[in-house]
Amino acid sequence: MSQKSLHPHQRRPSPRFSGPVVNPFRMNRMLRGLRQSDLAALVGVPQTMISGIEIGKIKASPNEQKRIARALGVPAETLFPAGEKKS
Repeated sequence: MSQKSLHPHQRRPSPRFSGPVVNPFRMNRMLRGLRQSDLAALVGVPQTMISGIEIGKIKASPNEQKRIARALGVPAETLFPAGEKKS
């Protein structure tokens, strides 16, 4: 094995859950076992848009919010609090 040995109390982070889940959008996507590209295909948007929404760089339109929420099976308000709606 060519990988460096870890101290017994250290663990390698899982590649799928390598960081804290910090927002409901990402949490709901991950709970459903969807990659960003999977959700993007379901919604009909580029994967880069899903990524941008998750990190807060892109605001989804009301129509996109509804389509994303429908794809995840949750109310849009769960994913996009009232203060985050695009004008």
